[in-house]
Amino acid sequence: MMQDAPSPATLSRALLSGAVCLVMFGALSTVVWMVYSARVTASDAEASVALQSAQSEGLRRAAIQGATTKNERAALMALAIPAGGNAPFISSVEALGKTARVTASVSSVGAAASAGDAPGSLTLSVQFSGTYAQGLQFVRLIETMPTALSVGSLSLQYDTGNNWNGSLSLSVLSFDTP
Repeated sequence: MMQDAPSPATLSRALLSGAVCLVMFGALSTVVWMVYSARVTASDAEASVALQSAQSEGLRRAAIQGATTKNERAALMALAIPAGGNAPFISSVEALGKTARVTASVSSVGAAASAGDAPGSLTLSVQFSGTYAQGLQFVRLIETMPTALSVGSLSLQYDTGNNWNGSLSLSVLSFDTP
C-alpha cells in the first residue's frame, strides 16, 4: 500500500517550522554564549586587577622605603596626593566617569593619617554604571592616573540590556590626611 505524497502546503509548513526551530536554537545558543563569555571575562578581569593591584602596591612601598637619595624619594612622593588635594582628586575620579561615558559617583571616603614625612592613605568606594566596555574603560582610566593608587576590589554585575553596574575600592597615597 502506497501513501499519498504530502501536499506542497504541508511541506511548506514543515519546512517553516523547522526553520523557526533552528533560528530559535541559534538565538538561544548566542544568548547563552554571550552571558557565559561576559561572566568569564568579568571573572578574569577581576583576578587580573587584583593581582596587578597587589603587585603594584608592594612595589610602591618597596620603592619608597628603598629610595636612598632625596631626589628618588621626591620623585616617588610626587605620586601622592598633595596637601589640600583630596577634594580635587575625588572630583577628577568622578570626571573620568564622564570621559568613559559611565555614571560614576564616590560613595564613601576614608583616610589614614600620615606618619612623619611618609604619606597617609585615602580610601574611596566608587559606584559606576554603563556598558561593559565603558566600565572597563573607566577602570583603565583610573589605573593610569598619575598617582600612587591601587584597586582593592572591583565588582561588575549585569543589570539589563547593555547596562552593567560596578563598584571599586581605591587606596591612594595622600599627604592630605588627618
